[in-house]
Amino acid sequence: MSAENPLKGGYETGLRIQLLVGVEKQTKKSRFSFTQDFFAKKRSSTTVVRECPEIDQEKFKRQCIEVVENVERPNGIKAYHLLYSVFWGKEIDMVSVFTFGAPQEEWASVKDVIEIMSHVELIGPNFGKP
Repeated sequence: MSAENPLKGGYETGLRIQLLVGVEKQTKKSRFSFTQDFFAKKRSSTTVVRECPEIDQEKFKRQCIEVVENVERPNGIKAYHLLYSVFWGKEIDMVSVFTFGAPQEEWASVKDVIEIMSHVELIGPNFGKP
């Protein structure tokens, strides 16, 4: 989901959802360890604005990190303000990364959207079952 039409050459402001299935099987790391490595990399390569504590959400755990990150774009490097919300299954071998971002100078104008998106939960009575 984005403010711009990605078919016209990408987007500047939006939400990207990535779902990784079989994390333990593929990486030989626990889901928790995989997510903590992700956070450690962000801490060492970006400017951290804030971090959210780990929260239990029934079948998942959730943690987030808000950063300012330099991103390579076709017209050069640009600073983006990003909120990474990472979910990992307590029983299901899966990790999901929700990334909401905007150019640093536009972050304040999307504050309401950020607030709503930061409360997302992965739900469903048969979630993770075929």
